[in-house]
Amino acid sequence: MELLSGAGASRADPDARIRATCAVAMVPAGLDAWLREHPDVEGVDEDGRRLIVDCVLAVLDGATGA
Repeated sequence: MELLSGAGASRADPDARIRATCAVAMVPAGLDAWLREHPDVEGVDEDGRRLIVDCVLAVLDGATGA
């Protein structure tokens, strides 16, 4: 989770946040809770959190063929 909260992580590698988020999202409900508990995630507001959760769920649905 260091990639999500580490200063400059998204600037150095814009996809690092997505990859780290996908790793957290193996339990999607856990991702939503984690994002709520970490309001300091750089550049992510409430709408952004919802977007991340929705995108990750879509990726997971595609990966599982759901």
